[in-house]
Amino acid sequence: MTSGTETGGVTGTQDKGLFRKAQADSRKGAEMGKALLASDWAAAERQPSGS
Repeated sequence: MTSGTETGGVTGTQDKGLFRKAQADSRKGAEMGKALLASDWAAAERQPSGS
């Protein structure tokens, strides 16, 4: 590649691939976040705070 930034203006494949990867990573992160939150809530319910 001669250009520093690939806009996908010629073929469009570079951006599509990046977008697909970003979407997959985002989805994976969201699933992990939901699982973490769920486990945190379950732990908090089992151990009531001292208030």
